[in-house]
Amino acid sequence: MKISIVIILLFTGVCHAQDSTLNIELDRSDLKKMEFAGVFKSSISLEGGGKSGYGGISYDLLLSRKWRVGIGGGYSGAGADVKFYPWGVKRDKLVLNLGLRANAFLPLNGTNYMFYSAPIGLSFFTLNRINLELDAGPLLKRQFDQSETEIGFGSKINYAWVSIKVGYRFSFYAMKRSRKLDRLE
Repeated sequence: MKISIVIILLFTGVCHAQDSTLNIELDRSDLKKMEFAGVFKSSISLEGGGKSGYGGISYDLLLSRKWRVGIGGGYSGAGADVKFYPWGVKRDKLVLNLGLRANAFLPLNGTNYMFYSAPIGLSFFTLNRINLELDAGPLLKRQFDQSETEIGFGSKINYAWVSIKVGYRFSFYAMKRSRKLDRLE
């Protein structure tokens, strides 16, 4: 637990230190390539539950102000999800999200399952590019091998699947543009 807290604090410290750069005026077409409503399109996150099993790393990509896709993997699992933001993403505002998630839950010493869930949650995209997310939803689980006897922690998860996520938002286009400007100087 202490190691998790230290990792999260280091992660947020590094992300905050990177935001101390100057603001550059950009035209509208450049902004559309980088962000939606002030929220950068890409995100790398530490995730507990959700699409990564017990815990792991996930990558999310905003396709528009209202749609996001993500993949993740970690300790004993991997999966993908699709999220819908009914009122769109906004910076520094708590926003509702609805989703569909599928993940393979593969514990080392237990029964292997496929988890399907339809989470409802809240997302918060901070001004300094940190995003926070919490969601939960009903769970449908299926064993990979139906003849196998259910054992392990996965057999005790029956009704809901939860995800908590702390991440950092960025833009590949902004990075590419920055390298190009550095070469011109």
